[in-house]
Amino acid sequence: MVCEAMDFAGGIASTNPARVQLAAGRVPAGIRKLDASSKWLVTAGQTAAVVIRHDVLSPYIVLGGIAASLLTAKIKRIVNQRRPAGSPLTDPGMPSSHALVATFMSVAWVTQIQSSMISMMLLASAVLISVLRVICGHHTWAQVGVGTAVGTVLSLVWMVLGQDIIRSPKSLETKVVYVMYAALSVLFLAKQIRKGRMRNAALKSESVLS
Repeated sequence: MVCEAMDFAGGIASTNPARVQLAAGRVPAGIRKLDASSKWLVTAGQTAAVVIRHDVLSPYIVLGGIAASLLTAKIKRIVNQRRPAGSPLTDPGMPSSHALVATFMSVAWVTQIQSSMISMMLLASAVLISVLRVICGHHTWAQVGVGTAVGTVLSLVWMVLGQDIIRSPKSLETKVVYVMYAALSVLFLAKQIRKGRMRNAALKSESVLS
């Protein structure tokens, strides 16, 4: 999966229900839905690649995205830069993990495929995800810009490190990659269920108080 790379590392981001309602009033519903569903669309595409290709490349890219996200979470805590005023999220925003991971995945695939058209579509999707984060008030342009730059560098380094595994995968290496991919996917799903319950509880609490 890809969502785990975007959300897994940083813990469960806290939300301010009042800010959620404020942001909802500023941004068209269609844009907000597209932003909210972007990680699931990316996940669907990556999961389809794992199932259809049945190779070591697809899960290897996801594992790299998770590793990059873990590093990003640490950077966020060190930099501790606030998200833009009015953002419904209250955790640090520099750099944008969505922009970083989307760019990481796109660049990783671009280094492995031969189609210029597909490469352009992948890179354009990463740009779209980054722009949506700004439009919806989750990040500043600087935060998504840094996320994009760091994601590009980390992706190129990750793919260089994995050249031997990708080009001449051994049975044991492939099994290890798939086991790690499956384990992190299960952990992510459990986290998303918990995250959804906490968010719904917060919104219900705010509704009762108002």
